[in-house]
Amino acid sequence: MTTKFLDGHTEPIVTPAKYLVRTSGPTEPLRWSGVGASSIGIIDLPLNEAIKVKTTVVRTPSAEGSNKVAGSKAANNKFATKTPDEIFNDVRREYGALNWFLFATRDEAVTFIETGKTDHQILGVEPGSTAEEIREAYLSRSRENHPDKGGDNVTFQRVVAAYKRLSK
Repeated sequence: MTTKFLDGHTEPIVTPAKYLVRTSGPTEPLRWSGVGASSIGIIDLPLNEAIKVKTTVVRTPSAEGSNKVAGSKAANNKFATKTPDEIFNDVRREYGALNWFLFATRDEAVTFIETGKTDHQILGVEPGSTAEEIREAYLSRSRENHPDKGGDNVTFQRVVAAYKRLSK
């Protein structure tokens, strides 16, 4: 995935990093090296920790399994780009029996680890909700949990943070 500019040069499309969370399985970290020929290197996948996943460029072998063109001394390097979503899908495919979640921000991932709830669940709305529905749910939840009205300060802060992330 690249963008071609008017002067002819190309640059990769940069997608923002995301955060992967594993909530089930063995307590020791899993060791994962990628799928197939486009390995991204060995990484640890610990339980209940936010793991930063960013766009990665990987080298893949040529179709013949060699890294050189026949009769040539030049390497036949082929590169592929894996986005955080593709890496997430690869991990889920390899460890399908475990629970995996992908979040756009570290704060959202940490909140999920602490509470077991996504931002939508904290506000009590469905993932496809409109901006107005999210706002109404936020106002309702913030009134219920406001510290000045006898609510819990930590819960109130989580409601405010969830609304900020969803209303962007």
